[in-house]
Amino acid sequence: SKDGDDMYVSWTVYLDGEIQGKQTQTFFLGKAPVHGLDEALQDMCLDEEREVKIPPNVHRFENVGMTEQVDPNMPLVFEIKLLDLNGVVRKQYNKRARAAREARKKAEIEEAQRKKREEIDRGYQEWLEHRERE
Repeated sequence: SKDGDDMYVSWTVYLDGEIQGKQTQTFFLGKAPVHGLDEALQDMCLDEEREVKIPPNVHRFENVGMTEQVDPNMPLVFEIKLLDLNGVVRKQYNKRARAAREARKKAEIEEAQRKKREEIDRGYQEWLEHRERE
């Protein structure tokens, strides 16, 4: 990862050893929602996990999705996993999902056509049997 990359991460935030929040977040590297994360996430690879400690003199201690107000004198500890970089994983997932939907749709159409053919065959057989009895 480098400045400007579209980052999709999951993180858990700890304050004084206790979980304070979990969330997934999308942001551009260089504009991370928490001061100090931009530097810590440089050169991160997909599925990589990092523990990042943000000292109190660096972080903005508000608005990080935590369950309580952060003491401005406490360091924040993040466990961060890079889930996607520049949409690569999401694009692959969407492509696979689209292919699966198309395969299901094709199978449903083929099943409906098979049932229709069976119905026509039954009707034809009934007609033949009726003609033979006459």
